[in-house]
Amino acid sequence: MSIAAVDLDTAVTDFFKNGTPITIETKDLTLRSIQDTDLDFMQNLYTDPVTMRLFTDNEKRFEKNGPEAWKEEQMKAAKGRVELYVKRWTVDRIPFNGFLISTKNDPRPIGYIVAGFGDNPGQLETAFVIENAEQGKGFGSQAVHAIVQRYIPSLIENYYRIYDKPLEANGAPVTEMVATARLDNFPSICVQEKAGMVKTSENPNKWGQVRGIYSINYTNPPVKV
Repeated sequence: MSIAAVDLDTAVTDFFKNGTPITIETKDLTLRSIQDTDLDFMQNLYTDPVTMRLFTDNEKRFEKNGPEAWKEEQMKAAKGRVELYVKRWTVDRIPFNGFLISTKNDPRPIGYIVAGFGDNPGQLETAFVIENAEQGKGFGSQAVHAIVQRYIPSLIENYYRIYDKPLEANGAPVTEMVATARLDNFPSICVQEKAGMVKTSENPNKWGQVRGIYSINYTNPPVKV
C-alpha cells in the first residue's frame, strides 16, 4: 500500500499544531515517525552484529562481552530508543526524533535515522543505521540529506512562522547539526559529506574510539522587534 505524498512544510506545520506524525519522502524512500509497533524491527536491527559493527561502540562490546551479553544489551537499548522516540512524538511533541526508513517499493523497514539533541545548546545530532543487505544503494545518503537539508530547515522556518520565535534545542536557537563517524567508516563519511556536512574535528573519547565530527550550520530568521 502506497503512502500519499505530503508536502514537508505541511507535515511539519500539522505536527506543531496538532501533533500529527511526520512523514518525509525522498526519491526512493519514505521516512516516518517511529511507533510502538516498530519494536520488533528495531530489536532485530540492533542485534545484527554485521549491520551494527561500526555503530557506537558495538564492535568493542561484542568482543569484550560476547555475543549473548551483547545481544541482551542491544535488545534493551532498542527498546529504550523506541520508548523515547514514541514519547517524544506523542507526549512531548518534540520534533528532534527518530524516523523509520523504508523504500517506496516495499513497506518493510530497512533502517532508521534520528535527528536528536546534541551535546551543546542549539546543537542537534544525527545518526542512521541501514540493514547490511540494503547498504551501498544510496539510501543512507538520501535519508541524511532529507534530514539535514530539508527537515531541519523546515522545522526552523515553520516554527518561526507559527510562533514568532526561533526553534530551540536545549535552551538555545538551533544553529548546528553534527554527526560522528569512525575514521575507517568510509561509506558513512561519504554520506555526511554528500549532505553538505564538513569535518570540523576529531573526538578520541567518543565511544572510546577516534571519530571524525561532521557539522553543518543553520541560520535562524531574524528576531522580530
